[in-house]
Amino acid sequence: MPTLYPTPSTVLAVRALGDRLGVDLSGSSAVASTLARLERPRGHVVQWEGEAADWAYLVLEGAARSYTLDDGEAHVAWFAFEGDVLASPESLTGSPAPETIELVEPSLLVSIDVRALRPLVGRDAAVTALALALVSEHARALAEEIRALRSLSAAERYALLQDRAPDVLRRVRLQDVASYLGVARETLSRIRAGGRL
Repeated sequence: MPTLYPTPSTVLAVRALGDRLGVDLSGSSAVASTLARLERPRGHVVQWEGEAADWAYLVLEGAARSYTLDDGEAHVAWFAFEGDVLASPESLTGSPAPETIELVEPSLLVSIDVRALRPLVGRDAAVTALALALVSEHARALAEEIRALRSLSAAERYALLQDRAPDVLRRVRLQDVASYLGVARETLSRIRAGGRL
């Protein structure tokens, strides 16, 4: 279990989380008591597929990937970078996570102990606002991904990923980008070279 923030850091963590999600959490001791500042190395898994999803994270520095395994092969669903939230909707219920979330570079995170917040949803205004904001954020990100998958080519999705994280290829393995785009590494090489598919 992570160490809780000292009081001055808690204020900064609450502010960062509230600012990112557009929720006023400044007066909530219930939220503040569940936050911790974590530094974790590349390769650290913050959530395993199939295990209870009891935590959510705000990425202050670093990057992560979400993936599922199929016959030992990772299928990347999304990437997260600075300012993004790492969570599954299952965090609010504690149900098994549908995905693994792994850090792809050393990262500084604000962790949220969602287990401690669940009993307060509907009873504490700030906790309820945070829960709704986390679900809304995840729903927004999924809706964007679905729209992109349905209407954009792999080359267009790659361009969107580069717009979001211009240095993505220095931060994320090529095979993970190819998996995210749903193409072979060779096809990704052609996309990067500006070739036609």
